[in-house]
Amino acid sequence: MIIRNNQTLGALKRLGIVIIVLFCMQALSFKTKNNANKEFIEIYQYGKASYYAGQFIGRKTANGEIFTSNEYTCAHKTLPFGTKLKVTNMETNESIIVRVNDRGPYVKNRIVDLSLRGAYELGLMNSGVVDVSIEIVNKQFSSLGNTKNMDRIYVDHQFAYVKSNDDDTYDKLYTYLSESQQLAKYSKSETVKEQKIENIEELKSIDLSQPIITDSTGTSGDKQAFVIEE
Repeated sequence: MIIRNNQTLGALKRLGIVIIVLFCMQALSFKTKNNANKEFIEIYQYGKASYYAGQFIGRKTANGEIFTSNEYTCAHKTLPFGTKLKVTNMETNESIIVRVNDRGPYVKNRIVDLSLRGAYELGLMNSGVVDVSIEIVNKQFSSLGNTKNMDRIYVDHQFAYVKSNDDDTYDKLYTYLSESQQLAKYSKSETVKEQKIENIEELKSIDLSQPIITDSTGTSGDKQAFVIEE
């Protein structure tokens, strides 16, 4: 059968459109936001999360640790080992903090592989794969696990998620924020909030040079001054 030139051209156009659509879908499934102009990186990636266990339990991960299903760990293709991530289920808004200790996932269009414990906390057990967002959080102070019982702190241009009852970490965090002169930010915002500023003239009259935190011991009892509501 002879195919006319205009038929061939039309078929090529349709094929080209299909290829473009498929390429766009691929790009959307693995998206890294450009946060170069932001003060801090919030959402790092959107994509799909899965989990792994079974035959991998007891084997060495890419950083040399022994893989176990009971830890809040994950595999990521490129982020440095030890990086802590806030992984959020986009459907349920449940979030967990996990630590990168392995490489993967190696299945196309997936951006993170969670341990069995992390998968359970995030609600992956039924579907096996869910749409998630990934946020890189502060490595030094962030706790691991579900964020329901954690406070969010802004430190070193990142958010840290700290368990509300973890007084030891809060003591260390208080000291660190004081020594790095970051407490002034919280003192200023808290003062403005408590004073209920109505206009700019009233704001000018408030002395923001002195921190409102006056406990000389610098204990975790002061933490309400630098907890940030989500």
